[in-house]
Amino acid sequence: MGRTFRLLVLGAGVAGVFVLLGPMRDEAMSGARGLWNQLDPREAPVQAVEASASSQLGDHRAEAAIDLKKGTSWAEDARGSGKGESIRVRFASEVRLTRLIVTPGISTDPERYLAQPRPRDVLVTVSSGGRPQLLRLEDKPGAFQAFSLDADDVRWVELEIRSVYPAQGGKGNDCAIDEIEFRGKD
Repeated sequence: MGRTFRLLVLGAGVAGVFVLLGPMRDEAMSGARGLWNQLDPREAPVQAVEASASSQLGDHRAEAAIDLKKGTSWAEDARGSGKGESIRVRFASEVRLTRLIVTPGISTDPERYLAQPRPRDVLVTVSSGGRPQLLRLEDKPGAFQAFSLDADDVRWVELEIRSVYPAQGGKGNDCAIDEIEFRGKD
């Protein structure tokens, strides 16, 4: 009954949004379908237990990227825009990962988001080997982005910043990631 009830509530919510949005409903429905397709209900959250980084800025420590709180973030503190900086997250035991979810930027607030560089391309490496994946992130404030990640026996995952979206006005130089999340299957 729990799953059926959740699906009924979700359906009612989508119907309500559909009616309320009027002319914007096509765009809203397209976004909702995209979100639904990104997440597989058979996947479960996999929580990282530790994070470390090549550098970190003050209160924007590596652990902030795995705390499941929007608006806290890891920000690198190296010279330049952040290219080459990395963050590594660890798990309590070996896990099977199916999806990586990244929310880029130092904040979900659009103005603060644009004031600092954001990762554009990140190289994802997992401890269990395999070929590293180069992922392109979209430049959207507060938007989580899901990527397939099929890896077994994973102890850690590292994201290395390969390129960035520049800060608006060219003043900021602390590239950041708001959240890094994982999904997996047994």
